[in-house]
Amino acid sequence: MDEKLAALTAALPSDTPAEISNLLKLLLQEGDLDLLPDVPAALEQVASGRAAPTQAEVVSAVELSPEEQEKLRHALIAQHGEGLVFTFHVNPALMGGLRVRVGDRLIDTSVASRLNALRESLTAAVR
Repeated sequence: MDEKLAALTAALPSDTPAEISNLLKLLLQEGDLDLLPDVPAALEQVASGRAAPTQAEVVSAVELSPEEQEKLRHALIAQHGEGLVFTFHVNPALMGGLRVRVGDRLIDTSVASRLNALRESLTAAVR
């Protein structure tokens, strides 16, 4: 890590503002240097005062009809508010049900997760 920090320090012009230098060093130290391209957009968003849209990812075992997607959109907007950006995916491994992620919240009603929970409880009871 010291070699990378030394290389970064050597690569920066001598008149680099301390704030920028410290940000780059912190990103390097935390292993998040790959986030650097996202910094300008994040700063612009903060400066403008507008919130980023919240992602709502819906994964189902089978393709949802447009009517089902619309009902789900309305229910999630009612629960989490406006400004959701929806994506719908199909994953047959779920076997049934849905896996919905809104922001950092996960709602998993899939058959696969229920079977996994049942397997874990049975395994714990046998031990």
